[in-house]
Amino acid sequence: MQLERSLESNLGNLVAQIKRSRQITEAKDIGREATKLLRLVIKKYKVDNDEGEALSVDEYAEKLVEKIRYVGERLFRAQPTELILINVVNRVIHMIREESKQLQKNKYQDEPGVEVANADVKEIIDDALKEFTYEFEIDDDDDDVDDGSGMAGNFSGASDGSDPYKYIHSNEVIMTCGCSKTVEKFFRRAAKKRPFSVIIPEGAPFYHGHKMAKSLSNHGIEVAVVPDSAVFALMSQVNKVIIGTHTVMANGALVAPSGSQLVASAAKFHSIPVVVCAELYKFSPIFPFYEKSFNILVSPDSILPYKDGDLASHIDVINPYYDYVAPELIDVFVDQTGGHPPSYLYRLLQESYDTKNIISAGNNQ
Repeated sequence: MQLERSLESNLGNLVAQIKRSRQITEAKDIGREATKLLRLVIKKYKVDNDEGEALSVDEYAEKLVEKIRYVGERLFRAQPTELILINVVNRVIHMIREESKQLQKNKYQDEPGVEVANADVKEIIDDALKEFTYEFEIDDDDDDVDDGSGMAGNFSGASDGSDPYKYIHSNEVIMTCGCSKTVEKFFRRAAKKRPFSVIIPEGAPFYHGHKMAKSLSNHGIEVAVVPDSAVFALMSQVNKVIIGTHTVMANGALVAPSGSQLVASAAKFHSIPVVVCAELYKFSPIFPFYEKSFNILVSPDSILPYKDGDLASHIDVINPYYDYVAPELIDVFVDQTGGHPPSYLYRLLQESYDTKNIISAGNNQ
């Protein structure tokens, strides 16, 4: 299967950016670029059946799904460990099928209108994707995180369960890890109405904690950066742990920045609640049958410099970019719609994906 020349060019550019030295690494950036490409495919999609006649609504939708599958499989092969790509493609396929079924049920059950139906399917699907795309369009550098618009780091306003004030109380001590933009905005909004302090492990060897601490400190939040080795000792002084994640697996486990496993395990030992802030597009329909397959090993030079050649030649150094955090270490997930226990994830996945027809790398079913 081939796309139009301009679409093939766009697809090739995105594949190159994802594949070559991971030029796009942020989950939101990957999701945004993939969604933009899929919207272009839908807008430029034209197809007739073998006799040159217009297709029915169902046939049109399934032909469109085939195109989306083709694009998805190309993206999967470029970066099989990037679950955000799987999430976006499966979410778009679910939207296509749901919108076409609803359109056929409401408008075309008593009249053929095939040619008009195809145009309407495309328009309605694109409208649905616009709302989906908005999840990726919030400006990370926007200081106005509480402007009354109902959005704060992709989280809804004070009327629902995702409001930070429901989770952070005055003078609490919060521990986090990594440098999650979602968690940062969660903290910044809460800090507008109540004081609290944040403890951040430095997160060696990547030191994401330093970046997070600097940003929070610039917004008037009291921050303490501590060595990773001090996490367990300090956990008894913490009221709760609030962390971000790269992906939430179907069983409730996390593929989160390196260091998250240490923090979550220490919190579990001390019976400290762990809250995970994650947008809906990070919830994946894939189960981690082999947890290490979703990790990324980066250069060990930051742990054991290459200049120490004599020592490096005698040992193997593994430097994982992510941690696998088991679901039993998590107490609450918070997304745009509110807070959910891990046991509720199955419901979120059913609403967002065709759970009986999930596609992933190497799976064409």
